[in-house]
Amino acid sequence: MNLYVIRQLTKRYEPRGVLANDSISLDIRQGEILGIFGPNGAGKTTFVRQITALLRPTSGSIELLGQDIVRHPEVVPRHVSFFGQHTPILRNYKVAEVLIYSGVLRGLPAARAKRQANALIERFDLGPIANQRLARLSGGQVRLSILLAAFMGNPKGVVLDEPTNDLDPTNRHKLWQFLEELRAKYGVTVVLTSHNLSEAERCIDRAAFIHCGRLVALGTPGELKRAVANLVRLEIRIKEAHISATELLLNLVPNSRNRKPGFWEITATPEEAERLLGQVISLVGLEAIDDFRLVTPTMDDVYILLTSRQVKPTGVLHAH
Repeated sequence: MNLYVIRQLTKRYEPRGVLANDSISLDIRQGEILGIFGPNGAGKTTFVRQITALLRPTSGSIELLGQDIVRHPEVVPRHVSFFGQHTPILRNYKVAEVLIYSGVLRGLPAARAKRQANALIERFDLGPIANQRLARLSGGQVRLSILLAAFMGNPKGVVLDEPTNDLDPTNRHKLWQFLEELRAKYGVTVVLTSHNLSEAERCIDRAAFIHCGRLVALGTPGELKRAVANLVRLEIRIKEAHISATELLLNLVPNSRNRKPGFWEITATPEEAERLLGQVISLVGLEAIDDFRLVTPTMDDVYILLTSRQVKPTGVLHAH
């Protein structure tokens, strides 16, 4: 089943006529983690603000659990919570109060909201600051406190706009683990935007790339990598004593590149990689090789290729 069904979603900002979202269509499945990626100004925040009914589309339709939220935006808070890039002004509230009040506003009895808030405080080690007002905390602590409020009240979906901004590495790691747990144990749908693709890749089920307001690709990380860069890199490090003797030989290998003294990259299809490694060993001898590894494309590679004007993905991953 789908949490969202989105068709031809378009947002044009007047009076300048800026087209922030251009005919975006996709389904967001229940119980998936969907990453929304793209450059600054691509239209990611405009997109998530529309699906949370904070911004009215110029045209197109958005259904949440079968209900039209363009005509009935009041449906959204019943099922979906939102965390935006700008922290709301709650300076005079304590961390625990922010969480408890968020739970009560989403329909939890006060006692249950307090239990859920305490569980989040413990999970993210916020005990020492739980009774401090946000005005006395660091920017990262404030952002984490407001972020956790989005999970209060057991929503069916959470929409997070750049959730890891200002978080330290420990809390970023805890957040990714928590999102995976929400999806796996409770079937919560998570939609998030992020510029940290290497971190997000570990937990997202699918990725949607928006470029210049259009959805240019949609698929699993593996599908997208294969669609835009069905190549791998064979990285080889030559022992210092053998560098001069092997240089000419490695130049004979197709698609080889000498990145720096003793370090070579050979680009190949996955099927060719094993044969090429055997060819290199045969040419230079195993005793000359200090180290080697096979590197598959990363989501950063996908990002760069998809947001390049030269690349136009085709096939089932191409957004129509």
